[in-house]
Amino acid sequence: MDHELAYYKRPDGVTIAYTQAGVGPPLVLVPGWTTHAGYFWKEPSTLLFGPLTEHVTLITFDKHGCGLSDRDRTDFTLASERYEVESLVDHLGLDTFNLMGMSEGGLVAISYAALHPERVQRLVLYSTGANGAALAPEEFRESFVSMVRASWGVGSKVLADMLIPGASKEAQAEFARGQRASATAEVAANMLESMYGWDLRPHLAEVSAPTLIIHRRDSKAWPPRHGRDLAAGIPGSRALIIDGMAHFPPEAGDPHTIDVVNEILGFVAKGSRAVPIREKSGFKTVLFTDVEGSTELIEQLGDEAGRQLLREHEKLCRDALNAHGGTEIKTMGGGFMVSFESVSAALDAAAEMQQTIEAHFAGSEKPIRVRVGIHAGEPIAEGDDLHGAAVIRAARIMGSADGGQVLVSSIVRELVAGKEYGFIFRGERELKGIEEPIRLFELDWRGDEKVGNATTALEIMRKQIGVQQEPGDWFQVSQDQINEFADLTHDHQFIHVDPELAAGTPLGGTIAHGMLTLSILGHLMSSIPDQPPPSEGLVMVVNYGFDRVRFIEPVRSGSSIRASSVIKDAHQRETALQVTYEVTVETEGVERPALVAELIGRFQYDS
Repeated sequence: MDHELAYYKRPDGVTIAYTQAGVGPPLVLVPGWTTHAGYFWKEPSTLLFGPLTEHVTLITFDKHGCGLSDRDRTDFTLASERYEVESLVDHLGLDTFNLMGMSEGGLVAISYAALHPERVQRLVLYSTGANGAALAPEEFRESFVSMVRASWGVGSKVLADMLIPGASKEAQAEFARGQRASATAEVAANMLESMYGWDLRPHLAEVSAPTLIIHRRDSKAWPPRHGRDLAAGIPGSRALIIDGMAHFPPEAGDPHTIDVVNEILGFVAKGSRAVPIREKSGFKTVLFTDVEGSTELIEQLGDEAGRQLLREHEKLCRDALNAHGGTEIKTMGGGFMVSFESVSAALDAAAEMQQTIEAHFAGSEKPIRVRVGIHAGEPIAEGDDLHGAAVIRAARIMGSADGGQVLVSSIVRELVAGKEYGFIFRGERELKGIEEPIRLFELDWRGDEKVGNATTALEIMRKQIGVQQEPGDWFQVSQDQINEFADLTHDHQFIHVDPELAAGTPLGGTIAHGMLTLSILGHLMSSIPDQPPPSEGLVMVVNYGFDRVRFIEPVRSGSSIRASSVIKDAHQRETALQVTYEVTVETEGVERPALVAELIGRFQYDS
């Protein structure tokens, strides 16, 4: 589903990813538990939120520690969760808005609405409550948190039955993949453990916004009694019980999802007024240009001839910049400072400008060569001028370019990932006034330069992030192999090498060493069809290690196993590509996986 993905930096320095889609008054959604923007805008989530965007502008975000936001998180409190909402709406400049909270996010929404009643027009609470401890007895809560730490993202039937009861195996597998992509097991457990300690009951009476409370009649995650308690505590609220058991996301074909959509839209429409969504200081793409050697050119040609060439260049630049919606901020000698509302517009303008200038001055004794630098961020607006770090970075990037080059920052490149732009990695450079080195990429505006094989591979890999690969071939683990591994590792425990003794255990026979399964992971993955990355220019592959390994179910002697994988992350280091795979090894005929791991590979290319 079409949506806009953007980033902003909170006042505390944490970078948060947020998305928005649709037209109409803003509806800010505080999501539940863990989040990942890449999964939110896919089915089955869009079965609920897709129809909403036909009438409202839906805004949501990846929490700190989750999805595409900064992952390094240590503060797990209600205040830190509420700060997510406070910083986002301040960043967007929303004075008033509709607010929706679902599941754990409902408690956060209640907290925000109670603390900032003047800003919330209407409040929607979906499948949530006021007291985390009331969800289950303490013993169960502790066991559940432990289970999350041990079984997160491995297809836990307990989690699936609670959150998506009755879902198909395909839906359960997708649910597990979403878990793995959204957060680590430790972050997920910490967030859940924190939520169990939240009690908003003393603050319900402080919520003054008109409130709609929706629950599914047979929900296991947040049974309807929690909705009735909310309705009793929030003055003037209305509780609605809708048939069905799905917590979130809804199952495809659920006939009651549209009932939820209609209730939310009808409620929000009653009191909403269109509020323009604006960014506090404006997320802009800033472009700087400069004529290479403009001073020397005037000295060589004389003032009049030199200025005539520069005027020709200025007209060509302005035509290209204006054609793509650029706003000219200022001219500086032989160059421009221009802002754009989108990264794509800035790149298209830069490419057209370079192409036009090259064609115009072809064959000239003194051709004009322009260097361009582009960066995206939030400059500070003062009248018609722009200032701040984003402007400084764009100017410094331009200063690092040669004539005829368009250099961009890594964030510019990332914001157009998957689109038809070619980039050439130009390394990390230290730029004046900027503490850390910046990774720079050259826009291939001619389309005929050879892009490095590592860069090409990275473009392909990024499109595969989160995509489940087809499983590889079955591989039978024999007793002879287990015995040989025992000899090599000097691990001769009877459960591995003595079939008679092992037959008397609950396992019913010998099992492979967990490390044996791990050691043949490379072989298992080699049979996965069309496994990226591409091989063109590939010099060698190095196993860089593992971030997480769990042995879930034993592999019995004589059984067959195979591997499947999902690419979690990919980034470039010079001419090498570092890829993190989430790998699952399954045993034929066994429901739970034998092994789950995060495998890191280094792929060295020739360019």
